[in-house]
Amino acid sequence: MNIQYSIVIPVYKSGAWIDELVSRIGAVMEREALGRFELILVNDCSPDTVTWPAIKRNAEKHPWVRGFDLLYNVGQFRAIMCGLHQARGPFVLTMDDDLQHIPEEIPKLILAMQEDEDILCVIGQFETKQHNVFRNMGSLLYQKIINRVYGNPTNVKTTGFRIIRKELVEAILSCRTAKPQISPLLFSMTRKIKNIPVQHAPRAQGRSGYSVSLLVSTTFENIINASTFPLRLF
Repeated sequence: MNIQYSIVIPVYKSGAWIDELVSRIGAVMEREALGRFELILVNDCSPDTVTWPAIKRNAEKHPWVRGFDLLYNVGQFRAIMCGLHQARGPFVLTMDDDLQHIPEEIPKLILAMQEDEDILCVIGQFETKQHNVFRNMGSLLYQKIINRVYGNPTNVKTTGFRIIRKELVEAILSCRTAKPQISPLLFSMTRKIKNIPVQHAPRAQGRSGYSVSLLVSTTFENIINASTFPLRLF
C-alpha cells in the first residue's frame, strides 16, 4: 500500500467522540482527493471502558485506521513518538484528539507543504485560541520561555497541529530521550519551519488534560530534558 500521509493522534479518554473524529478526517481526506493516507490512533492507556473499544471498532470498519493500545500511561509526547515510529507515509501529521484541531483544516497544512519543497515542517497557528484565559496565558508564557531557551524565531509559533517530512521525523526518532518534547526537538534540528493560519475550535466535550501544574511541569521538562540551557547556565 503506497501511503502518502500518516496522521498520528494520541488518544486519552476520548471514546465518546472518536467516531466523529475518524469520520471527519476520512471525509476531508477523501473529498479533497489528497492521496492515500492512514490514521494512527495511539491509546495512552485510557482509564475507561470506551476509548480502546471505540478505536478497535473504527479500525475494523475502516482499512485506513490503525490502533495501538499502550500498556501504561506514558503521556502525550511519548504516545506521539509511538505513532511516529509506526508512520509509513513520507508526510506525517500530528493533531490532538479533542476536535479543537479541526480535521477540515488538514488540507491547508498539506497544501502549504506541497508549495515549498525546502520546508520540513508546517505548523498550524491558531488565529483565535478557544482555551480558557488561564490556559492561554500559560501557553503564551510557555512560548516565550521556549523561544528564549532554544533561540527560536519569535515569528514561528508552536502547536501540536503540524505536518512533518519523514526525514525530519526520522531525525526526531533518533533522539533516545526518556521524556521527548516534540517542538523543542523540531527547532533543535532545523529552522526550515513555518506557520500557516488555521482555525481552532472550542472544546465540545470533556475537559482538557492540561492543568496549570502540568503546563509548569511540561515547561520545566522542555528546559531540563531537551536543551543544553542548564549546562550553559552552570
